[in-house]
Amino acid sequence: MKEMKIDIAVIGGGPAGMAAALEARRQGAGKVMIIERDIEPGGILQQCIHDGFGLHRFKKRLSGTDYAQRFIDEVEASDIEVLLDTMVLEITRDKVVYACNNRDGMMKIRCGAVILAMGCRERTASQVLLYGYRRPGL
Repeated sequence: MKEMKIDIAVIGGGPAGMAAALEARRQGAGKVMIIERDIEPGGILQQCIHDGFGLHRFKKRLSGTDYAQRFIDEVEASDIEVLLDTMVLEITRDKVVYACNNRDGMMKIRCGAVILAMGCRERTASQVLLYGYRRPGL
């Protein structure tokens, strides 16, 4: 099992995870790592093609995908390590992250802190099941 020690592990490579990792580095954290289960960072929902993202951070109206790309570019220009296509299996109370991927196999990552930024998973309407009844007007 591959073992490593880092200062901060960010679980999730969407805009929130990348922003958290970038801010951690700006605030002086040493080794920061983003762990993302998808094959690429970005994590923005597919439907976010409308603009309105980025007004506070980038002072510009951006589509969701352009917004995510701005963070990807910043992370790539930094020394933040990004593990893609990597599944987190367990996070222990003493801040050990167990993860695996096809390249490195099983990993044991000891962390000074863990930031959870997993966001959400997009579902199509046919995948959503709602149970119960909601009275009109509530």
